Amino acid sequence: MRKTFLTILVASDDQDAASGRASRRGGSRYVAERFGGVGLHCGQRDAACAEEAQRETSQLLRVDEIISEICRDLASMKASVTIFKMDVVKISSAPLALTRAIRNLAINAVTHGGGAFVTVGLEDRTALITIDDEGPGIPEQSMSRVFEPFFQVDPARRKSMPGAGLGLAIAKEIVERHGGKLTLQNRSARALRQEIVFPALLDGHSTAQGVRAGGAARASS
Repeated sequence: MRKTFLTILVASDDQDAASGRASRRGGSRYVAERFGGVGLHCGQRDAACAEEAQRETSQLLRVDEIISEICRDLASMKASVTIFKMDVVKISSAPLALTRAIRNLAINAVTHGGGAFVTVGLEDRTALITIDDEGPGIPEQSMSRVFEPFFQVDPARRKSMPGAGLGLAIAKEIVERHGGKLTLQNRSARALRQEIVFPALLDGHSTAQGVRAGGAARASS
């Protein structure tokens, strides 16, 4: 059986019980340390990871609820996460895999872009998830390679962060496996947009805008 990034990485969710340490360390550095190595620690547990991935089946999911929980988790680590808009959106996907994909993108924004600015929208029965940041973006000459496993815009990061370079590859595989599309684009000289599009199953409604994860309000621009 071919091992994909999804099948060998699922089991790292058992680390989540340790997230309570976040309040004592905080910030994007802690987020990077906490999640940066999710790709390589499975090792001899590959078989168990694959078995878990095979058992997971698609089901009706509230994307907004999953993303809200991810934002709360990152905010509890003192990462900068702001929710601009959160429509109620339902799609068909495997919950563990979808959570991993979106979390990878949010962590990417927090650790490389200084913070994550999240929008979940419903447009013409299409779920649109965007995660913006305020970082340096990605050089155009590197954009075509960002989804390659282990590719790093900054190669030095791989030496200090085991598993670096897998997050986007994993996210892309998961999203496409469940019928979605993941794209990246530079919004300006100093900002990256990560965007996921899924077919939505049911109509939803929009909730309040400008809410910062963790309770503090931040007006959207």
